[in-house]
Amino acid sequence: MSISNLKKSEIFANVDGNRPASSRQLYAVARHFGKVGGNDQGESYRLQKIYSAILLKFQNEHTETPITHSDVSRFFESSEVPPKFVKMINTKPVKAKKIIKDTPKVSKPKAEKATPKVTSVKKIQADASELSEFQARFDAITKRQDATDKKLSTFEAKLDIIMAYLETDPDA
Repeated sequence: MSISNLKKSEIFANVDGNRPASSRQLYAVARHFGKVGGNDQGESYRLQKIYSAILLKFQNEHTETPITHSDVSRFFESSEVPPKFVKMINTKPVKAKKIIKDTPKVSKPKAEKATPKVTSVKKIQADASELSEFQARFDAITKRQDATDKKLSTFEAKLDIIMAYLETDPDA
């Protein structure tokens, strides 16, 4: 008997309902929730991404009572998203960051001799925590670069010794 001739319910009839759902099943449920909750294709896609994160987080936090195979089957049969997952959606307004360029803008002069206008650039002061984090990362990269330079110079010295030996005794 071929699997392609069977319905989904018949294919998964022999699977234990208490078995924890796999991440692939959770993504499929998230896709279903996105289609149910979304009005158009773009909104469905965004909701799919949100629900997949919510389901994976729920699965990791509730290791004693994870989402099971029977829960997945029930979710697929449902035509709405369970309220416990809807409540987990956090909507925080995203603030647009102002992009500041380092070079001042100069307007193009018109046909007549007009003086170009130069706009001043405001400098932003970085937080101390961000600055210390950046400095720590920079120091780590610098240490790795120094170690790599040292290894390279050692390698070059060994290569020079080998080349000198080959030049003096080519038959060896």
